[in-house]
Amino acid sequence: MENEEDPARFVYHRTLKAAAVGGVNEAEAAVEEMARAGHVPGPRAYHALGEAEGLQLNEALVQALLEHHCAQHDVQAAAQLLADMRTHGLRPGLQHYSPLILLHAELGDPQASHSLLEEMLQLGTFQDGLLPVCTAVLDAQLRVAQSPAEVASHVLRMKAMLLRNSLQPSQRFLMVQLQAALRLQDLQSALQAYRSLRQRGGAVLTYLDEDTLAQLLLQISHAGLPAELYDLLAVMAREDRALPAAAMVPDERGFTILGAWVQGKLDQGAGVQQASRAQPSMQLAASSSALLVIDGVSMHPQTLVALDAGGAPLAVSRMGVRELRAELAARKAPVSGNKKDLAKRVQKLRALDDARASMQKLPKEQKADNRRKVQVVVTDAIWQDGKLVQETRYESEREGAASAKRAAMSEEDLFDDEDSAVQAEYEAMRYVLSSTPTFSSAQAGAHDAATIVLGAVVDLHAEPSPADLQALAAFVRGAGDVAAAVLVVAALDSLAAAGLGGAAAGLRQDLAAWCSEHEVDVEAAVDSVLHKDKVDDPLLQEIEGQLADLLGDEVPVPV
Repeated sequence: MENEEDPARFVYHRTLKAAAVGGVNEAEAAVEEMARAGHVPGPRAYHALGEAEGLQLNEALVQALLEHHCAQHDVQAAAQLLADMRTHGLRPGLQHYSPLILLHAELGDPQASHSLLEEMLQLGTFQDGLLPVCTAVLDAQLRVAQSPAEVASHVLRMKAMLLRNSLQPSQRFLMVQLQAALRLQDLQSALQAYRSLRQRGGAVLTYLDEDTLAQLLLQISHAGLPAELYDLLAVMAREDRALPAAAMVPDERGFTILGAWVQGKLDQGAGVQQASRAQPSMQLAASSSALLVIDGVSMHPQTLVALDAGGAPLAVSRMGVRELRAELAARKAPVSGNKKDLAKRVQKLRALDDARASMQKLPKEQKADNRRKVQVVVTDAIWQDGKLVQETRYESEREGAASAKRAAMSEEDLFDDEDSAVQAEYEAMRYVLSSTPTFSSAQAGAHDAATIVLGAVVDLHAEPSPADLQALAAFVRGAGDVAAAVLVVAALDSLAAAGLGGAAAGLRQDLAAWCSEHEVDVEAAVDSVLHKDKVDDPLLQEIEGQLADLLGDEVPVPV
């Protein structure tokens, strides 16, 4: 479409304006003459023709003209038309303001777009169609923001504006906030926006483009946050999202996201050793404290209970999210969920500790009585390919304590526990990376590093760089973790099976020999890790059958 501001059209516009006063016939003739000259009549021409026919401006006509002007990036004409609405006694609404607001945002003028937005909202409250307009204005503001504080200010103002109109930030709104935080290297704010996206449920990664996902992975790894890296990789596996190519490009030291944080751990360890040699008194003081500290929270080294500043156990009711997550991390328990979920999990673990302590204090006679035998009917079921092929029932004596505990539970509780256990077992068989990490970034060790690399290779078909693998091998051997070494060998074998990692053959041989020195059958251990051995445990076979019932025949069950 031609530009209405083309000087060649001005003479026809003046003719049309004069012709409109003369009547319909003169206006139509002017339009035809304009078309014969090769200038397609636009909104101004037809507006003049409408005035000649006695038509008055109305909301629908103004909306069409505004959309045309904005499509032509004609800010001045659109603004003038919007102002003329009041002259003609018309009340502009969202459908009239939004084209010009979005145009200002597109052209990189967030101040003008925000001023128009506030002007519009002074006319009343809106809901339908307002959220994408507010998000576009926020996007324009955050694209030119120069500091995290400026980003936070814009976000808070826009959230308040949405709240006044009974609206909540959309996924796109959070995505804009996440991108701005990553651009300014504000990783904590980026992670906060990402967690908010996850709380909305659904496939969260559909809202992250390749560049945003790559930046998030890179910043997490280089910041030394392996728990957050693990969590994001696990979500990617479940949503079938491939690793962005940019995330796997080696940095100047040769590390990808899989090895950058590992090397950081190694560098940090070297620095600690050097400092301890220079200041042995500090090392002695640290060791004598005998407290476990996770994310700044002191923990009793034996009971793993969070302590206050005076060294007394913290009551669950007095604990914040940071303290709750630190205690759960120390206990190797999941650290995901809101404060209510975390508190409930800590209470259960502490109650279990109390029960064990009570049992240890009982006299031997009473303990024996609590473990009295009961007659139970046992059903052994053998499943194959999701179908029951053999079932055997017989009577047996079992210890009654566990049965009594389950009998005291409600039927709904039993179902929830079994369903969670079955789903967890299925997840464990299908993915290397579990749904949530069971460690905090501060306490991540060699086994966690090996799990992340193996999960990335098996679940996401990643190819670690040679520097990644060398750093991982050094981390594992430095920690003396033979089990972690088996995971690294499993990752190397998976790479070899995919025709990758040819340069790591020597590393595989060295790690296998080191495991053999510790009397570990490497080949059998790797087969077990990669589920190559056939599952013949009746309990696991029963779980597989339950999975088939719960998840449907279309879901493949490992055998």
